[in-house]
Amino acid sequence: MVTASSGERYTLSYDYDAQTSKYISSVTNSFGITSTAEYFPKFDTIKKNVDMTGNSMEYTYEL
Repeated sequence: MVTASSGERYTLSYDYDAQTSKYISSVTNSFGITSTAEYFPKFDTIKKNVDMTGNSMEYTYEL
């Protein structure tokens, strides 16, 4: 947690995937802005993420 000189605090809240509770599925800051992520559990890699501004990035992997 970061505290400004005025006493305001900036926090991040983490939620984990329901299947394994291993991967962070979303992060929400103290302003209520959220970023999300999806994973390929079989390969332990990220499938898609959406940042706090709504930009998304999808990943593909060669097997």
